[in-house]
Amino acid sequence: MRTLIIFIISIFIPGAGQILSKDYFKGAIMILLAFCTSMVFNQLSPEIPFFIIMIWSLVDLYLKTEKTEGKQKAIKYLIFSIIVVVVLIPAVFYLSIFSFVKGGNYLKDEFFNQNNTENEMKEISIELDKYFLFRKAYPIHFSEFVNSKPIWKNWEHDSWGNPYHYTLTDSSSYTLVSAGHDLEIGTEDDIIKSSFKKSPE
Repeated sequence: MRTLIIFIISIFIPGAGQILSKDYFKGAIMILLAFCTSMVFNQLSPEIPFFIIMIWSLVDLYLKTEKTEGKQKAIKYLIFSIIVVVVLIPAVFYLSIFSFVKGGNYLKDEFFNQNNTENEMKEISIELDKYFLFRKAYPIHFSEFVNSKPIWKNWEHDSWGNPYHYTLTDSSSYTLVSAGHDLEIGTEDDIIKSSFKKSPE
């Protein structure tokens, strides 16, 4: 296992495997060369000299392992280290990022959008009731109502970007509906705000 780790580390930091194997002089030379060439060729192609030094490091480790543990094990360590770096590490990285993004989207859809929409609908309801107090009736058209003040412009859509569905039952009652995260009206996740039945005086 230790030998495999040495091979893997050498792919990322050429020379580090030699230092771990107590070949300090050669390891230091490789690390220094990798660093220097990266600085010198920074504006061109620093990956080319780095790749050459990495191959040198791996070949050197392979030859040492072949002498101490045999050719079969040396080949196995070399191949498996390349598989780990080329396949397994990127796969784990991708899955981690994918899970993080999906988890963030789930949190956004299930909590933040839900919470923001519910709070926004409460504010809309308050303003609709104020409208009713002055006009003795609720607005006929929701779009005209929210466009009557620039600050209400964002009230046309819920936090998922869907337009609110406003239904006027009669002049003294309404129903305001957000389709929720599934973006479909008439499903279980709908958010509904209804007025209390009022008698205009």
